[in-house]
Amino acid sequence: MTSPELLFASGTRVFINLKAPDNSTSLGSQLVTSLLLLQFGSIRFCPSKGWQDIATLAFLSTNANPPAKRNYDSNGNHNDESHVKIRKTETEAQQHSVDLDDEDNEELEQQKVDASTFVHYGKSLEKRYRANQEARTKFSDQPEKFMESELELQETLEEMQILASEPTYYSVLARNTSAPTILLSLLSHENTDMSLTAIDLLNALLDSTGLIEAGEEAVAPLLKALLDGQLINLLCQNLCRLDENNSDESEGIFKTIGIVENLIDARQSYIELVYEQGFFSWLLKILKDRKFTKNKLYASEVLDSILMGDPNMAMRLGEMEGIDFLLQKLSVYKRHDPTTYDEAEMLQNLFNCLCTCLMLPENKERFLVGEGIQLMNLMLRERHLSRDTALRILDYCMCLNLDEKSSLEYAQQVVINNCVKFVEILGLRTIFPLFMHCPKAKMLKFTSKGGAGESKTNDKSAIGPSSEQMEEHIIK
Repeated sequence: MTSPELLFASGTRVFINLKAPDNSTSLGSQLVTSLLLLQFGSIRFCPSKGWQDIATLAFLSTNANPPAKRNYDSNGNHNDESHVKIRKTETEAQQHSVDLDDEDNEELEQQKVDASTFVHYGKSLEKRYRANQEARTKFSDQPEKFMESELELQETLEEMQILASEPTYYSVLARNTSAPTILLSLLSHENTDMSLTAIDLLNALLDSTGLIEAGEEAVAPLLKALLDGQLINLLCQNLCRLDENNSDESEGIFKTIGIVENLIDARQSYIELVYEQGFFSWLLKILKDRKFTKNKLYASEVLDSILMGDPNMAMRLGEMEGIDFLLQKLSVYKRHDPTTYDEAEMLQNLFNCLCTCLMLPENKERFLVGEGIQLMNLMLRERHLSRDTALRILDYCMCLNLDEKSSLEYAQQVVINNCVKFVEILGLRTIFPLFMHCPKAKMLKFTSKGGAGESKTNDKSAIGPSSEQMEEHIIK
């Protein structure tokens, strides 16, 4: 058995030859390597001129420096030539380490994103998309034949996320490549996973912060190419085939909502496209689901942003029977509170949407017809979280807010009708106790999952009259 040969020791590093004379790693070398690894923690193999393998050992203690092995002549004198050779080998190893660092720096330099990077990835996307389409056409009944091209295309899409770090070059991607058109096509790809990957990339590229900071001139060509290609409409079509019960597809729905939100944040004028291309209707559709999800919360946030961003959308929501829709969603919380903070946040978003809609006299009238005043009165009588916001809703529906498109006479008459209805249902008896001394706070218990599967309970107060302070009555 050939034992390892010690080459030299320098500081806290030891260099050992682990190759046998016949150029094969011996069993003894493997054993010693294992022992050294256990003793000193790490071994790095570096090729060096004159030796097949050199192991560099990082010692834990600077006192553990074994003497370097040197060659001696028959008289016991030191052979300087051997020592020079060993020192030369050490220098070469150090030089190789420097070369490795230089290579790492070169790789970092290559990661810098500029205009050529956008062109490179754009052309690569074109090439792999074309190859995938050809393979799918040629081997439509043999998925294994086009699977490789599909994986390569997906890999390219994932690599392109690095482009989101430099939105100032988005115009290069739009003008010099067909990447925007390909991304739009991938939203309708036969493979749902491919459309989800395209959504990931679009969500990264269209981050509102990056779009705003890059400036109009840099991002306008890309946005124009995407929106002229019916981006929002294609997103809606893709949403119809995604299953929210699937975790990956549910995440895709979440990021799709994020894409639309980013567009609205970047330009309020895109709200009109959101309505025209069907996304506004889809928001109402997902909110109709009785089961609470994070996507419903996100949808309520975006709906609130749309109504706040464009006053015309409040009118359109009213024309789509949106006031009745909001009242139905809020009525669920008439007699019980949300169970989580996220659900409570969604409730507040829906109340905000209703407040925005009630700025218009037409929606105030729809609110009266839909028995919204009766619902708010019942919420005030109940000791639940919706009480405070119900009071705010009544304030909006019974106050005069003039709209440019509505006459003063019409707006006044609507407000008068709402006030009369509130008095008729004994609403004054409901609100008078609120002028009494401050009632006790009710503690709401919200349970949320903590770390390691633990659950923790959080409290939130909702102030309102007690049962003794509130005289119960029946509304017919």
